[in-house]
Amino acid sequence: MRHYRLLPADDRRRRAVYSERMREPFKVRWVGMSLCLAAQLAAGTAFAAEPPAMVVVFDATNSMWGQIDGENKVVLLRKALSHAFEAAQGKLDMGLLSYGSNEEAVCTAVNRVRPLGPVSAEDYSRAVNATPLGKGGTPLARALQAAAGLAEYATRPATVVMIADGVDNCRGDPCAAAAELEAAAPGVSVHVIAFDRANKQRLANLSCMAKATGGVFFAATDGAELEAALDAIIANATDAAVLRQAEEPPPQAVTSAAEAPAATSDTAAPDATPVPPLPVMRPAAPVPAAADDQAQPAAEDPLAKAEIKLTATLRLSARLTDEMPLIANDLVWRVFAAEPEDDGSFKVVALDNKARPEISLRAGDYVVHVGYGRAGATKRVAVTDGVVDEVLVLNAGGLRLSAVRTDGRAIARNDVSYAVYSSAQDQFGQRALILPSVPPGRTVRLNAGAYHIVSQYGDANAVVRADVTVEAGKVADAVVSHEAAKVTLKLVNQPGGEALADTSWSVETPAGDVVAESVGAFPTHILAAGDYTIVARHEGTAYSRKYTVELGYDQEVEIVTGGEAAR
Repeated sequence: MRHYRLLPADDRRRRAVYSERMREPFKVRWVGMSLCLAAQLAAGTAFAAEPPAMVVVFDATNSMWGQIDGENKVVLLRKALSHAFEAAQGKLDMGLLSYGSNEEAVCTAVNRVRPLGPVSAEDYSRAVNATPLGKGGTPLARALQAAAGLAEYATRPATVVMIADGVDNCRGDPCAAAAELEAAAPGVSVHVIAFDRANKQRLANLSCMAKATGGVFFAATDGAELEAALDAIIANATDAAVLRQAEEPPPQAVTSAAEAPAATSDTAAPDATPVPPLPVMRPAAPVPAAADDQAQPAAEDPLAKAEIKLTATLRLSARLTDEMPLIANDLVWRVFAAEPEDDGSFKVVALDNKARPEISLRAGDYVVHVGYGRAGATKRVAVTDGVVDEVLVLNAGGLRLSAVRTDGRAIARNDVSYAVYSSAQDQFGQRALILPSVPPGRTVRLNAGAYHIVSQYGDANAVVRADVTVEAGKVADAVVSHEAAKVTLKLVNQPGGEALADTSWSVETPAGDVVAESVGAFPTHILAAGDYTIVARHEGTAYSRKYTVELGYDQEVEIVTGGEAAR
């Protein structure tokens, strides 16, 4: 492991320790996450142009009070679902079911937490947090049947996500229920997340539900893996919707880059555009007409003749580097006509999310783009009769971010977030934003190169900026060190007295810049080490105190009303 000290651009007192731990081959930490889920798209099934439907079933029994790494499983579940709701908002219709009852022997308690509908992250999180844990059994088969019905599988593609920390103990057969569901509704996929660390062997039996329906089984042994599994499922559902939409041209063509369909997503933000950007494109018929064909009358168009066949096959695969094995999952392919239309747009000839797709085409030139998280590669290919093999080299690696305090104290996961920017700046000093919010510990796939990261600890001025480098085929661990402390503010009538409610606060630098504002009796802010003026306003009077935030311990700042008035 190599360590580098990086001085942030805005303050030499803050520093970042960047450690690179390179691993080969490059892998995401997820367990059992084969994300090549193109088989979910049921061939020949026609659905209305509606958002994908997803129903999440989660365990609400007393077993969820069990702990993983000192934290209750129900708390980890609620955090992961809250993150998933943010990722799904505006992209999916989602319903929520739970199972569990206050009565010991009840096996029929499958409860509707939210009906199927557009996701509101705030409302859905509130509903999950308000769901009590009961003593009932684990009716997985019954819950699966209820979820399929709630997902409206007869009218649109549907996904069921089953989160369980135990097997069915209600005399149900979830394997048989999944097989029956597959026979009745081949457009439904069931993904199973076994959420437990102690019973991995027994919970592996739940994989039958996924296997029967073309879904994926995830073994999540901690909160990070649970969150990553939900991210992967939601990203796949939204990517699959893009593929379905491309199969039938929409009524209006896309004519600008801003209107172009988003490329594949990584788990932190499913709708971001990969690097490099795609050309301007618009959906097209499955096979584009050649230029010389367009000059012929419609009746003579070779595409209209039944005897004209697609005589060429383009077989695609991708590697992270020239020396590494072929990538086995998580790829999204786009094939464009090589020449632009009159309006400057490029026709999308084919879309696929298999690891090694075989695409039938007419002989000619095409542009192929492959996306792998935030990484991407583009190549112009010539397709002739027969089979043409093309391997695209992504020249990509991974970046994983985490943070510590320089006093050695751990930083809570929810207190820090990262933004990833391009290292290059435009004429105004601005950088292109690549990822707006990356949770700590999440591996992000990026093209090899230099990037600029901004680590935000808390809601005030504890910000560290640093440059990091991603190498092809390797994962770089960047550990950001914050010189900051938590400061709790308190206005009292006498030293050690009771805090006064209805107090508004502002924290200012010596230059007069406001770095934090709040209202309340005990507000807490995370402030970078340094000097401040803290102002408290109560019942029309303002009081102030100069204060130095020191590294090494969390602090309480008390302002006494009998002290100096600010105004």
